[in-house]
Amino acid sequence: MPRTEIDLSLWQDFRGKDEGVLIHINTSREAVMPVRDALDEFKKGQQTEPNYETGTFGLVGPSQVQLRNSLVKNKKRYILFGTFYEGLSEAYKGKFLLVGYMRIDKVRDVKKLHLRRWALRTGTADELLSRYFEMDNCWALYSNEMRFFSPEDSIEVTPELAKKWGAKSKLNKQARLSLTADQTHAVLEQLRAKTDMTEEYIATVREFQEFLKEEEGEED
Repeated sequence: MPRTEIDLSLWQDFRGKDEGVLIHINTSREAVMPVRDALDEFKKGQQTEPNYETGTFGLVGPSQVQLRNSLVKNKKRYILFGTFYEGLSEAYKGKFLLVGYMRIDKVRDVKKLHLRRWALRTGTADELLSRYFEMDNCWALYSNEMRFFSPEDSIEVTPELAKKWGAKSKLNKQARLSLTADQTHAVLEQLRAKTDMTEEYIATVREFQEFLKEEEGEED
């Protein structure tokens, strides 16, 4: 399932250093592909980011605002998405996998957009948006090259590899590692040789969304 084209007229080109930042995202237990937690399995809300459907991070939802702002401020060009795999493929359970990446090509300040969109909502969104008032900007990120991979084509980040990349302790869900340009290029070279499964990711989260709609309909 191909991604949806969005209007880029309000976005500005981004020029950054070819360095990457590895972050952790929660991924579903209900699929083979390590898709984001769209079913709220981790009780942090139905996750919309990274948004494979539009090739964006931080446009659809307000998560990880400080991270996004930091990436833009420090001119980091690549986000590397890692996860402790908990999906349906038994061979990879518990392993920290680098499952995808995005190159930041354009940015947009969505602070006012998000404040308008969630002004009347309550709950978790309010907690996230309360941080917006303390920030000058809230940068959303757009990529022409956002790719995600199957567990077998992902890169297992072993303790040895993490240490090589500068980790001072064991990786956890708060992991955030900055890679040099050379380290980032090595990761990208390995992943670009693999089959891009992003359309499968999109199809999977769409199935999840349809399931949630059906559940809501039954409750009504």
